[in-house]
Amino acid sequence: MKSARNTAAIALLACIMLSLLSVIFMTGHNLSFRVTFGISFLAFLVSITAIPYFLASLSHFKQALRHAYSILCYGIGLMGLAQIQLPITNYFNWLFWQDSGAIAVPYFVGIICIFIGVKRFAQIFSVRGLWTSLPWAFIISVVLSCGALFLPHVQQADTDEVTFHVSLGITILDSVFATFAAITLAQVRQKIGPIYHQSMTWLYAGVIAFALGGWHYFFNQLAIAPGNWYYDFSISLLPFAAAGVCFVISGVAFNEAETELTEMQNTPKQASERLLLDIVLYIASLASNPSDIDPILDEVRMVTSRLTPDQPLPADDLERLAQTYSKLEGYLAAHDPLRAFTPQDLQNKVSQRFAVDPMTKILLWPEGRSANG
Repeated sequence: MKSARNTAAIALLACIMLSLLSVIFMTGHNLSFRVTFGISFLAFLVSITAIPYFLASLSHFKQALRHAYSILCYGIGLMGLAQIQLPITNYFNWLFWQDSGAIAVPYFVGIICIFIGVKRFAQIFSVRGLWTSLPWAFIISVVLSCGALFLPHVQQADTDEVTFHVSLGITILDSVFATFAAITLAQVRQKIGPIYHQSMTWLYAGVIAFALGGWHYFFNQLAIAPGNWYYDFSISLLPFAAAGVCFVISGVAFNEAETELTEMQNTPKQASERLLLDIVLYIASLASNPSDIDPILDEVRMVTSRLTPDQPLPADDLERLAQTYSKLEGYLAAHDPLRAFTPQDLQNKVSQRFAVDPMTKILLWPEGRSANG
C-alpha cells in the first residue's frame, strides 16, 4: 500500500519538475507563453499518470466495471492531450490545426468518454435519471450555447464572432457534461461500499475540478481580454491540472482498495464468538453496494443488541452469525456488482486477516473445509 503511494508521490513530483523545466528552458518565447506551456504540460502529465493506476487492478473486477473505467481512462487521457495541444500548435505554428477546428476534437471526445464512463459505472449501482441522460446533456448544452450568443463579452483580438462563439459553445458543452458526470458520481458515492469510498471521493473531486475549470474558463472568455495577466498566463488552466492530481490519488486509492482486501492484519487471538462477529463484519465490508446486504445484516444487529461484556454468546447466536456469513458469502460470490469472489477467496482473506481458531473454522467452514483449502 505504501509502495503505491510512494510511487505516485514520486510521479507527481516528476510531473511538477518537468513542467518547471519546460518553463525555464523554453527560450525564445515570452514568459506568458512559457508559463502557459508549463501549466498545460502539467495538466497533460498528471492526467496521463493517473491512467495506469486505474487500469492496474481492473483484471480483478467484473466486466461492467472494466468497461466503465476503460472508457473513463480514454476520456481522462484525451482531456490531458486537449490541454497541451494549443501551446504545441502555437509553438510549431500549426495554425491549420486551429483553423480547421480539429483542436476541438480532443475536448469533445474526451468529455463524452468521461461522461459515458461515469454513466456506465452509475448503471452498475442502478443510478439513473436526468444526470445520466446523454440527450439531456446535449439539449442543455445547446440551449445554454444559444443563450450565450446574447451575452456581452470583451473584444478578443484576432478572433471573429463566429470563431469566438464556437469556442464558447465547446466550453459550455464540456462544462455541462462534466457537471452531469460530477452529480452522477455524487449519487454513486452515496451507495458504494466503504472500501471504495476514498477512491470514489477523489474521482468525484477530479470531475468537479473539470466542471469548475470549464465554467471558470467560460466566464474568462466573456470577461477577460488578451493583455490581462490572468488571461495571458492562462491561470484558468490550473483547475485542469488539479483535476489530474485528483485522478492520480483516486487511481492509487483504487489500487489500495484491492490491496486492503488481502492485507494482513495483526489481530490478537480472542474469544471465538467475538472473532466470529468481527469476521462477519469484515466480510460485509467487502460488499461494493452495502444496501444490497442490509437485510442480511439484520441477524447481526439482533446478535449485537444482546451482546454484553464478558458474556459468551449463546449457541443460537453463534449459529446465526455462521448463517449470516454463509449468506454474505453467497452474495459476494454471485451478486456483488463490482467483484465476483469465490468461497475459497473469502476463506483465504479471512485466514490472512484473522487468527482463526478451530471452533470458528468449524462454524464457518463445515464438512472439514478450512481457510487454507
